[in-house]
Amino acid sequence: IITTSGSNAGIGFAIPGDKVREATKEIISKDRVVTYQRKAQGWLGAEIARNDLAAILRKKMGQRIIEGVFVSAVKPDSPAKDVDMKPLKLTEEGTVIVGDRIVAVGGKVVNTKEDLEEDMRSRVEGEQVSITVEDADGNRRVLYVKLMPKPY
Repeated sequence: IITTSGSNAGIGFAIPGDKVREATKEIISKDRVVTYQRKAQGWLGAEIARNDLAAILRKKMGQRIIEGVFVSAVKPDSPAKDVDMKPLKLTEEGTVIVGDRIVAVGGKVVNTKEDLEEDMRSRVEGEQVSITVEDADGNRRVLYVKLMPKPY
């Protein structure tokens, strides 16, 4: 901070580079959408269980499940809801009922929440995507989802 005498008071401010990078990407992305240079980012409307919770669920299921991410919630009026994607459910007794696990998007295997988020960042509204899900019994099915604009 510069004082009225022109000297420096020795106080500085710093912003972590990763935060600047995230903010820059978001500003550029939103500006391109607003100025119609690019379609909006696609949105699935499914929330994914954190990796630590997924590890616990895999262990409790007693299986060597390696691929896939657990759907923890499905937003109302979302593409995931339209194709009947099943989220985790918690009963009144406290038992967790496992719903669907997303194992692949567009034929590409998904192993972590970050894998799915990275893939979805490149998707745009109106794009039709094939999503392979697996239920608790190990039955797989392919859902064809038309992505909506990502709400901001």
